[in-house]
Amino acid sequence: MDKKNSSGLALVVQNDNKWKLVAVAPSYKEFLAQTCGGTEPTNVCSEILSSIDSRWAIRPQIIAVDMPLATVPILGRRESDNAVSRAYGGRKCSTHSPNRERPGQVGELLLKSFELEGYPLRTLPFSGNGLIEVYPHPALLNLANANERLPYKWEKRSRYWKDASSIERHEKIVAVWKDISMLLDQQIEGVEAAIESYLDIGKMKATEDVIDAIVCAWVGICVLENKATPLGDHESAIWIPDVMR
Repeated sequence: MDKKNSSGLALVVQNDNKWKLVAVAPSYKEFLAQTCGGTEPTNVCSEILSSIDSRWAIRPQIIAVDMPLATVPILGRRESDNAVSRAYGGRKCSTHSPNRERPGQVGELLLKSFELEGYPLRTLPFSGNGLIEVYPHPALLNLANANERLPYKWEKRSRYWKDASSIERHEKIVAVWKDISMLLDQQIEGVEAAIESYLDIGKMKATEDVIDAIVCAWVGICVLENKATPLGDHESAIWIPDVMR
């Protein structure tokens, strides 16, 4: 849907009270290729849901998205942005400021498309189907019970370790990714193997996108299990998982 940036996608299902990662890809196109042999998606929301239904005969209960969303047009900072920044800004997890262009039409189209598919935007605790907004940084912070945001963004590795060599930065960020995958694997079976498969073939940015997608799926699980809190108001909310002990 977003032509400028890749968007990872992960699907998790619950069997015998255990969550399992059944599909993950660093882009919509690759996800559809995995699940139904599709090519370039035209209507992302409906095609993804159709491919899941065709392959696994299921329909997701929660769609978790790493994108600013609101029930009203987004013109600038929302209460959800401010609430997350108040709660996590001191730990380097403040939000970026959305505007008319970001997410712009991409966000509006996604919101409307999922509403038509039966997934209204949820800003309060709910039952049934729903679309929720996720911000991976504070989610990972609480997963790791860390003091500050985890340095896992590939394009920012030179900022994280300014005095390190290129090889050292590579090694350090891979170590962070492996720590994250281990923590996520404790929540969702199959995560470590999936992330390792991208590392094995040297797809670094794809690895980051896959991690973000799995984090979104994990937050969805937390919402289903009443282990997450929406920060914001009735117009927008970012769902934050509880601290893992």
